[in-house]
Amino acid sequence: MQEAETSIPNCIPRKTVKYQNGNIKTFMKHGLSNFSTLLVNEETGTLFVGARDAVLALDLEDISIEKGSVYWFSSQDRQQDCIRRGKGKVECQNYILLLHKINDTNLYVCGTNAFHPACDYMVFNSTDAHLQGKAEDSKGKCPFEPTLKYASLLVDGELYSATSNNFLGTEPIIRRSLRNHLRTDFKTSWLNEPSFVHMDIVKESESNPDGDDDKMYVFFTETAVEFEFYDKPLVSRIARVCKGDLGGKRILQKRWTTFLKSRLVCSVPELNFQFNILQDVFLLKRADWQETIFYGIFTQQWGRLDISSVCAYSMETIQEVFSKGNYKGPCIDNFARSFGYNISLDLPDKILQFARDHPLMDNVVNPVGTDNGYLHKGLNCNGEMFIVEERQLFRSPEPVQSLKLSSRKGLLYVGSPSQVVQVPVSLCHQYQHCLDCVLARDPYCAWSQASAACVPVAKQIGDMQNLIQSIKYGDVSKCPSLGNNVGRGRKRIKRENKEIAIKRDQLERSF
Repeated sequence: MQEAETSIPNCIPRKTVKYQNGNIKTFMKHGLSNFSTLLVNEETGTLFVGARDAVLALDLEDISIEKGSVYWFSSQDRQQDCIRRGKGKVECQNYILLLHKINDTNLYVCGTNAFHPACDYMVFNSTDAHLQGKAEDSKGKCPFEPTLKYASLLVDGELYSATSNNFLGTEPIIRRSLRNHLRTDFKTSWLNEPSFVHMDIVKESESNPDGDDDKMYVFFTETAVEFEFYDKPLVSRIARVCKGDLGGKRILQKRWTTFLKSRLVCSVPELNFQFNILQDVFLLKRADWQETIFYGIFTQQWGRLDISSVCAYSMETIQEVFSKGNYKGPCIDNFARSFGYNISLDLPDKILQFARDHPLMDNVVNPVGTDNGYLHKGLNCNGEMFIVEERQLFRSPEPVQSLKLSSRKGLLYVGSPSQVVQVPVSLCHQYQHCLDCVLARDPYCAWSQASAACVPVAKQIGDMQNLIQSIKYGDVSKCPSLGNNVGRGRKRIKRENKEIAIKRDQLERSF
């Protein structure tokens, strides 16, 4: 089911904001690079940053303020061994890729450690920051190389990770470690040259009449096993495992018994666009887990245009595929318990053998960042997607490697190879007039007739009737005392629509 549709005019940003030094806070430090891992701790007001050979603690309000740092270098022996095995000197460093919060003063930290992954515990408080010195071999938890895509999650003391299990990167694995260890099987029917993107938990056990279990969802792109083609066709997947999975007694020992996967579909049929490579995923959580929505950013494997698409997937559709498809996975629920199957170890061999040999669902899940340092602000307005604004984040073009949002602070943090930047989700004060404020069509901003200023909507209290906002149409007719400005506003809207029409025509003619 398609939750949000896009059209070519809506994919063109309504507004482009060039780099403005005053609106963006930046953190850079001589000798440090690859700021690719970010962790927001709202309780302590800290942004943790994983970089090459270091973990940094920055002030959440102003990231130019460094609160502490810990350096973690690979030993000379490790680096020399890495180089002898054919890797470059730059690669043979310790790139910090996993940062997980245990509590307000302790983190679980993992790094590539010169192609010999290691994890340790880090202590951080107001007076001290240090590693505990309990580094352990961590293959299957953390990638061997810094450029390899991966995903991880720490839930109730268990680390769930999706990465590669060996030096060559030929053994993809989705693993649970620290307590009850489980992993996927090394079969191409389970994982076939995957590129992992995201992992998240949906607490489906809450108020569940079927007594179902919490689920871990993993998103990735892999080489298709269900299609025969002259080239390697890629497909995007969503896979799930159950939190309570303990593996099988004889078959699937120390393996997932609940692993299932399905294909994600993201396309524009009228233009014959197929977006089959998943780049990133965001989980929009609601009070009721059944209303959860996953948003995915996709690109094309084959195509002459460098374009992307955002598709949304409802929890209802995902559940429908996994629970009612031809290959139903043995998650322990009330129905299973009625037959005496209380844990996965109780399941008969016949069921586990089928689960091992048939991980791919018959049905597909239908839908409802940039490489040059531009941030796109998108909006789902009554089922229709709009790109409200694009904003230049860096003085010089750089790829965006990581995004983290602090909803409490209203700030977005962006990691790149050379720096970390902090930008507010809204900059309403930059619009000096009602016309500019309304035409910006920014969902965070509205024109206040009481204060005669463009103000953040979230910070307003009391009567909201005095606010003027028109996100979808940019209707400025309610702006007070405009006079000739109304005419100019209408001309500006016509000019914007004309530019969009020209770009749309160019896009369509290129095919």
